[in-house]
Amino acid sequence: MEKAAAAKLRAAEKVKAENLKPELVLQYQSSETNLNALTEAAKAEFRSIHKRTLVTDLKLYIKPEDHMAYYVINGTFERKIPL
Repeated sequence: MEKAAAAKLRAAEKVKAENLKPELVLQYQSSETNLNALTEAAKAEFRSIHKRTLVTDLKLYIKPEDHMAYYVINGTFERKIPL
């Protein structure tokens, strides 16, 4: 019985590990920015303008010295977000 429970627990951990989405945080000069939140903000801004277009590609460029994040969605849509 214990082996079955251990195998079930291990299988659940394996699924969790395979679907891991790390939390990314940029720390710079005593400030902290959650990069996942920036990604979601970029996608939300894109969706507010292009309601029916799917986000298939997103590049996020962080410039902490400018306190800005620049992004390109689907190779053509470019904007910036303050950190």
